[in-house]
Amino acid sequence: MLSTQFECVKNKDKEFQVAFGRHLKKLRNDRDWSQGQLAAFLNIDSNQISRIENGRHAVNIHTIRALATALGKYPDELLRFEFDHKLNTDFGAGTKKTKRPQTTLSIINLIGTDFLNSPKSVGQIIKQCKKLYSANLRSSAVSGVLKKLVSERKLKRVKSQNKKSKYMYQKRVK
Repeated sequence: MLSTQFECVKNKDKEFQVAFGRHLKKLRNDRDWSQGQLAAFLNIDSNQISRIENGRHAVNIHTIRALATALGKYPDELLRFEFDHKLNTDFGAGTKKTKRPQTTLSIINLIGTDFLNSPKSVGQIIKQCKKLYSANLRSSAVSGVLKKLVSERKLKRVKSQNKKSKYMYQKRVK
C-alpha cells in the first residue's frame, strides 16, 4: 500500500516537472528567445534548459528565481500553469496533536506535596510524577523545568552525596 502511494506521488512529481517545462518553454518563446539565449543569460549549458523544458530535470527554488529573473517575471509566475493538483481537504486525519506530557504542571503539583521537602534526583521526580499523575516525562524536559523553578526561587538545587546524580532538588524554605 505504501509503495503504491509513493509511486503515485512520484508520478505526479514527474507530471508536474513536464507541465513546468512546457510553461517555461512558453514563457521563453513569448520572449522570442532560444534555449541558447536563455542559457547564456543564466551562464549555464543550453542542454540544461532542454532537460528542464522536457521534464527530465526538476528545478529547485534557486533555479526558479534565476529563470524568473532572466525572463523578467516574478518567481511565482513560473509556477502559474495548468496542472491537476489535488489539495488536502481533510485536516483532521492523522494530523491531531498528540497529548504532550504536562511536565511543568506535574512538577508544580509535586511541589504542593511533601515529596520535595527533602532533596530528590531528577529520576526520583520523574518516578513520582508517573506514580501520582500518570505522566510520562522526559528527563531533559524535567531538568529544564527544574532549572526554571530554581531561578524562580521555588526550588533549590543541592549537590548530591552519591555519584549517581550530580544535583538534587528540594523545596525552598521561606
